[in-house]
Amino acid sequence: MGFNIVVRGASENNLRSVDADIPHGRITVITGVSGSGKSSLAFDIIYREAQRRYLESFSTYARQFMGKLRRPDVAHISGLLPSIAVSQRTVIGNPRSTVGTLTELHDLLRLLYARLGTAPPGNRPERRLFSFNSPFGACPTCKGLGVEDRIDPDLLVADPEKSLREGALVITTPSGYIIYSQVTMDVLGRVCRAHGFDTDIPWKDLTKEQKGIVRNGSDRVLIPFGKHPLASRMRWKGITARPREAGHYKGILPVMEAILRQKRNRNILRFARTMSCRACGGTRLRPEALRVTFRGRNIAEMCALTVRGIDAFFRGLEFFDKEKPAGLSVHAAVLARTDLLGRLGLGYLALDRESTTLSGGEAQRIRLATQAGSGLRGVLYVLDEPTVGLHPADTEKLLGILRELRDNGNTVLIVEHDAAAIRSADHLIDLGPGAGVDGGRLLYSGLPEGIAGIPRGVSLTRDFLAGDLRIAGPASRRSGKGFITIRGAQKHNLKNIDATFMLGAFNVVTGVSGAGKSTLVKHILAERLREHRPAPDADAPGISIDGRIGKVIEID
Repeated sequence: MGFNIVVRGASENNLRSVDADIPHGRITVITGVSGSGKSSLAFDIIYREAQRRYLESFSTYARQFMGKLRRPDVAHISGLLPSIAVSQRTVIGNPRSTVGTLTELHDLLRLLYARLGTAPPGNRPERRLFSFNSPFGACPTCKGLGVEDRIDPDLLVADPEKSLREGALVITTPSGYIIYSQVTMDVLGRVCRAHGFDTDIPWKDLTKEQKGIVRNGSDRVLIPFGKHPLASRMRWKGITARPREAGHYKGILPVMEAILRQKRNRNILRFARTMSCRACGGTRLRPEALRVTFRGRNIAEMCALTVRGIDAFFRGLEFFDKEKPAGLSVHAAVLARTDLLGRLGLGYLALDRESTTLSGGEAQRIRLATQAGSGLRGVLYVLDEPTVGLHPADTEKLLGILRELRDNGNTVLIVEHDAAAIRSADHLIDLGPGAGVDGGRLLYSGLPEGIAGIPRGVSLTRDFLAGDLRIAGPASRRSGKGFITIRGAQKHNLKNIDATFMLGAFNVVTGVSGAGKSTLVKHILAERLREHRPAPDADAPGISIDGRIGKVIEID
């Protein structure tokens, strides 16, 4: 392609009548300090105008259903191509979306199991049977979500030093009635005594079995239901006191869960946690789908593998003659996709991992893999810092895929800060010199190595690439004011690790993509502190705080 995208008089946001030429069939990197106008030029002008012109090609009738896009503040723009934006804001906030569905590997596995799966007699496998987003395949209990809201008994305890009569449980009223128990404290005492304990023993001193009686019920004695005894009801005016209904004590948790099944009661949800569905074990699928196997695995067991694990499994496959037509096509498609994902540093992701747990960088690279495997030509790809979250060791693999997109006849436009990405560009545009009102000017446009010709101090990008910027050293470090220690962290891919964070200091957690950085900091440390859960839990048996924490603020 021998022509350019020509932009003249770009004044969107803080851009100051910027003129820029982006060559087609090349990788162009737009750089500059944060707030210098990079995204305004790439997304708010070039991509938005391409999108607007595409929508305007539709009929007047069709456009009325699409809404109207405002024309960006630019004097002239020409040479636009069909455009695809791959930004960090495209994280799918849908609990029905997983790594498998985003990468389309789950669709390929559904085809494999429908064509070549081994099913019990009478069970005819179809593709829709293996979709948790279809009523034909979804677990009927959790409707394909894989989780359900269940009451966490520990959240019901207000003070384990107190007895039931003294108000050990949060749901105890000032009059002494335990909400959802459906019985008075004296009647509950009769149930407890039938099992060898009473309501005056501190909660912490009760055995696991005794606590279970209070929580889950008993069929040992018949008791009257109701929170008011007959004596008090006889004093009420205008009613006739009748004998209360008799039966076995139902327990607090069964009553709360029965109410929760009917509607999402806000008071009860205070004591609920989202846990794995008991019916499907978190697999999201109905039993008929889980009975179909391929090479000894059902589809849920296959989706529990990482992208790297799926790649290894398929590379070791050999198909029988009758399997070859369907098997070989799926085999080739799976390996093409796992190869791309692996080169983008995403081989560690399990296919059944929810998309809501992905970082912006991970979600962006998954979308990039989908686009790179589409085979499109003559497209403008606009990317927002694709190296974010990548360890420098993985950056070159990403850049290799961007070069393949370019070599396939596409134009790639990247907003980026990473030095390796800047140096590998075919064309560089530098904006600045500062941020906001101090930015928005074109400082340089040309080959990356040409930016060295700008005088020192004019462009922070130039000074950064030349190594002229000073970085704080050991003298700026603090000794801290205490510690947070996590023992045995084991969520997602963390393998029983111990970690110590220093209070009153600047802590950095690093490692290659998928090492577990976000899991440790966001899903264990921040979540535990925010919910005041220092007690042992499934994700970390131990967490101790030596010092004071005033408030937890999470910025993702």
